[in-house]
Amino acid sequence: MNVLWTIHDLAPESGGPSTTAPAACESLARLGHRVELVCGAPRRGGRAPLLPAASLVVSTVVRGGLLGGSAFGKAIEARASAMSAEVLHDNGIWAACNHAAALAARKLKIPRLVSVRGMLRPWALERKRLKKKVAWLAYQRLDLATARCLVATSADEAAELRDLKIGVPIATIPHGVAERPERLPRPA
Repeated sequence: MNVLWTIHDLAPESGGPSTTAPAACESLARLGHRVELVCGAPRRGGRAPLLPAASLVVSTVVRGGLLGGSAFGKAIEARASAMSAEVLHDNGIWAACNHAAALAARKLKIPRLVSVRGMLRPWALERKRLKKKVAWLAYQRLDLATARCLVATSADEAAELRDLKIGVPIATIPHGVAERPERLPRPA
């Protein structure tokens, strides 16, 4: 299967998804799937991104314009077409790049999974509440309602997603956790 993953960025300061998304891509590739990743380029002065294995094709997009989604959407469309993507797996919500992923998937008629990454948990919705309320009404609810599936990482998160009544299937898929390389046993 040809799978295109999208994520806002891979900067270490962006937290867990910058590690878990590339790791999941690598795992899918090891299982024989063709996987590519589109992500935002590091911000000026930011730390170097956590790049996955060299075997994974990563396209970085320089964010420009007021919202930065236009370039991201064009990159998604280009990579999806070039690789004949059968599935688009978007990581996160709220950002212009996530909206661009939703629009690109609809335009290309590619099924889209959305890993919400805890961004719809009650405590997360309270942060920047007004901005999220406007986004929810303007585009975010429709973007989620047009996904083929939402991905939660725990039973609690899945229950909270069901309470939002978006009307899309929810898969509960926990993140795997790998030991840090310095903690792994050294070969003898």
